[in-house]
Amino acid sequence: MKIVKMITYIIGKILEVAGIIAGLLIFLIAAMVLISVAGRNIMIPIHWVEPISVYFFIAASYMAAAFAMYNVEHIKIDILTNLFSRKTNKVLETFMMIVSLVFFIFLTKHSWVMMHSSYVKHAKDLSIIQVPIWIPQSSLVIGSVLLCLAIIRHLLLLFLKDQHEAANETQVLG
Repeated sequence: MKIVKMITYIIGKILEVAGIIAGLLIFLIAAMVLISVAGRNIMIPIHWVEPISVYFFIAASYMAAAFAMYNVEHIKIDILTNLFSRKTNKVLETFMMIVSLVFFIFLTKHSWVMMHSSYVKHAKDLSIIQVPIWIPQSSLVIGSVLLCLAIIRHLLLLFLKDQHEAANETQVLG
């Protein structure tokens, strides 16, 4: 039980850092666009802003999605869940988390294959700065791993909640 709590704590800290990084990336995007606009006004084109800001946005999106999962702020359909009992909702939530975990494991595996292939082939993007494409693709791998961790944490917390409720019922019955 203590190991499960420690694992959920560590995963939580990792996801909090991911949320901070996502916020910093969004701030950097805004700063880069501001610099680009200022450069354009004084006739100094800054060609690296567009591809870098797109890559930062992709990375920030995945990290923010994992952070949202950590905070249980992802989209839910309350109309359906309000029709069922707490126990049925817990079973449905567990099922959906397992389906999501399988999906993100699949996404992690295939994004890793894609990134590794780009690395081996020395593929570069089509922008003027020729960024090795495996670098922005790595944000997909990292984001997918973070989402897997967030889902595993959520499942562990559901398990801990069940254990806590079972212990309370035993105390009441005893």
